[in-house]
Amino acid sequence: MELLEIGRIVRFHGLAGRMKVLSHLESPAVLHDLPEVFVGLSVQEAMPFPLEAVQNGKDFFILKLKGIEDRDAAAKLVGSTVWISSEGRKKLREGEYYWGRSSGFRLLRKTIRSSAGLKPCSLRGAMTSMSAGEGKGRSCCPPSSM
Repeated sequence: MELLEIGRIVRFHGLAGRMKVLSHLESPAVLHDLPEVFVGLSVQEAMPFPLEAVQNGKDFFILKLKGIEDRDAAAKLVGSTVWISSEGRKKLREGEYYWGRSSGFRLLRKTIRSSAGLKPCSLRGAMTSMSAGEGKGRSCCPPSSM
């Protein structure tokens, strides 16, 4: 199973085990229908956690995961990365690609261009997808981990 990075836990939030996650998503609304997320310091050690609740913020979201019941348990996960399964993601139109499939591209003046000098590409949305094309007037906002 392929995992897609969606954010990084930056701190615990309150006393009930909630965590603040710096988001790489264009919209955290995709999280509301997911049964679980994966959390760990690396993708190799990521563990699944059932998703209990999500609160949306501007550049972050607050997660409540089953099994993380207090501030101390949440504090142990600070610095960890959060992933979702790639299974079930929506089908993109021709010329659009998910970030996880964008290796070989580099950021140039808010435009993604192939390092092999192929067609210019511009981002469609942070983490969610990018769109190949002329990139006329479109700006890029890559996730902070890139």
